[in-house]
Amino acid sequence: MFIPAYLKSDNGANPFAAYYLKGRPVWGPHPWTPADYVKLAQDIASRLEKLRSSGGLLVLPFPEKVERSVVLFLSYFAGRLRLDHIPLSYSQFLHEPYLELPAPEVTTWLIHQAPKFQDISLVLEDWLHAGRVVLATGQAAMWKRCDLKVSYYQDDFFLHVPESAEPLGPVPTSDSLELPQEELLENLLRWVVLTDAWGVPLPFELLVRLVNLKENEVAQQIEAGYRQGALFWVERDKPVALLVASRSEGFARQALAELVRTEDISLNQYQPVLQAADPDEHEERYAILNLLESWLVQDRFRHALGLGFHITQVRALVQEHWRRIQAMTQAGSAAERLIWTQCLERLGLFEQGKEIIKAALKQESRNIFLLQTQAHLLSRWSQVDPQRQPEAVTAFAAACDQTPNNVYLWQARGVFEAERPNRRGAELCFARALEIDPHNIPSLIARADMYLEAGESDKASKDLQAAEQIDPNNIYVRHLFGRWHVYQGDWEKAQQEWEKLRLLDKGNLYALQSLGHMARIRGQWQNSCQNLQQALDLAPENVTVLLELAMLALERTDTPDRSLAAAYLNRALRVEPENPKLLVTQALLLLRQGDIDAALQHLEQFLRRWPDSLPARHLLGQCYYEKGDQARMADCFQQIIDLSRGKNLHVYLTWSELSWRLGQRRQARQLLEAAQEIYQDLADKWSAGEKLKALVELAKLSREILSGQETQKFLDQALEIEPEYPALRALLASLEK
Repeated sequence: MFIPAYLKSDNGANPFAAYYLKGRPVWGPHPWTPADYVKLAQDIASRLEKLRSSGGLLVLPFPEKVERSVVLFLSYFAGRLRLDHIPLSYSQFLHEPYLELPAPEVTTWLIHQAPKFQDISLVLEDWLHAGRVVLATGQAAMWKRCDLKVSYYQDDFFLHVPESAEPLGPVPTSDSLELPQEELLENLLRWVVLTDAWGVPLPFELLVRLVNLKENEVAQQIEAGYRQGALFWVERDKPVALLVASRSEGFARQALAELVRTEDISLNQYQPVLQAADPDEHEERYAILNLLESWLVQDRFRHALGLGFHITQVRALVQEHWRRIQAMTQAGSAAERLIWTQCLERLGLFEQGKEIIKAALKQESRNIFLLQTQAHLLSRWSQVDPQRQPEAVTAFAAACDQTPNNVYLWQARGVFEAERPNRRGAELCFARALEIDPHNIPSLIARADMYLEAGESDKASKDLQAAEQIDPNNIYVRHLFGRWHVYQGDWEKAQQEWEKLRLLDKGNLYALQSLGHMARIRGQWQNSCQNLQQALDLAPENVTVLLELAMLALERTDTPDRSLAAAYLNRALRVEPENPKLLVTQALLLLRQGDIDAALQHLEQFLRRWPDSLPARHLLGQCYYEKGDQARMADCFQQIIDLSRGKNLHVYLTWSELSWRLGQRRQARQLLEAAQEIYQDLADKWSAGEKLKALVELAKLSREILSGQETQKFLDQALEIEPEYPALRALLASLEK
């Protein structure tokens, strides 16, 4: 392997070496003084010690431009801890592709760029316990997308960058994107930019194969690029590797965006990289895996680049090169296979993910990280394929047997059981998690969420209050408190909770999505659209937000827009083509568009896979009504009543209304009277939004079918919940006429 003189030098060949991290320039301001660092170190050391009794995670988010400052602080803080003889471990993403557990005696772990470690959540679940603490840093945008299962505290010191801070060195802008004119150097930089735009330096030997030249020729050009400030050598310690990067990730992103504007650039341009990567070379396998993980995480950047970088293109690229990827996983470690599995899970390629994790477990059958990953994969798979539930049950049992005191594993198992649904099993799992750690916020939140979904608001409130006592500013606690207030119909308090959440985290996706949902169920179309669009800007491939926007376009009584609903729904289906909620909504849209035959075919196919889906069977009954098939309509509605033990209000209301239209007056009255009884019996367990919708429908049908009996009672109750609800205002207006 060629080793450049720059990396061999022992006498500081680069006069600005202090401004570099492992040979890679880290641009940005350095606005804090050593005195600031001393004070921050004292504060953080104090907070870590408070967390140590139960074990805890402290997060330091930062904007990209001040990474150098963060690195300098961590170096200082690590030195301070070592002077205090605190057993310490320090991990950096730039030179360690996967987290490796510290030595047993380590009690304090510093992790720089933690969200970039694909295995961060699993490792922390297993490592954190009483006596141990973690200080984790990472770009603020990455933290928002990091799916941490453990609870954490956050310090915003590095987020408050003084406006007077001057940048250190040439910060790349659109005016500084001049690429080298030499054809060979331009070609080299082009390949580097393609990967470095995603934070992935290109292994030197892989670059040599991509340009099909001799090592010395390529090295000379890289040295020339280095002198021009365009290319840089990066030396990695673990695994040992020599890589090539551009001047910064920011420069590479801007350069790639410029290429996309002027050329037909898509993910297809990355095929040669996959084909040229040597499965037997650790650093090259890691580069490919890191590239895939970055595509999945950086959906905003992909969205900005256009359809050629859509998640469907990522999925297609993986499938097209599956044999190559298999070769890489077979040559890789258990950690690599674990992360491949997680990436495949995100892509919805569950079969391939199962294949990889199964092979890994043949080598290390008792590896807890692999067992946890297998359980998570199968639980996600069972959400789109109920037949996978028994496998998931077995996988969770095996993982829990291996590490019976892993609180986060029991919590994940509880969530899975709650979604099955297996209420009793979920309660046992959550109880076990809280027996291990009574102060575990994620377990309290997960159980509260289950109780709220089941209409048991008192039990949910008890868990939420317990979590609030542990950490009143925890974003998950605040988010669920907002949902609890929505359930109660206290819209103002819910608004306050989510606005408070946005003060803690300005771009919090949960808060924006929840504000949009609350406004939608209240009929505040404009407000809902505004919040949901902001959420979509943050996460353009978020299926929940896309579904909310589709439903908003369908429901708004002022200007319903089926074509817009279809556009949002199709965007969501491209991300998750087998999502059951999306598929049922697709049938609803077909029904609203008047394409009854297509809706029927779609629902019949869906019910062969999900035979117990009540919303799908409800829509099927409505389709049969539109086709004039009363017998099949009645059969569908009766099946729903049987499956729900006679407690499904909505099917009684629909059947009553359709019976009235068909001239079956007596049956319509009987069904409506049954619906009124169900409401009286069960309304206490329903959310305010569910009550509001049901009350308006009960009032409308009571007026029409029962000659106005009890209509006013239902109207009064609805007015107490939301007097400006559009459907309610429309009904009141019709009564006045």
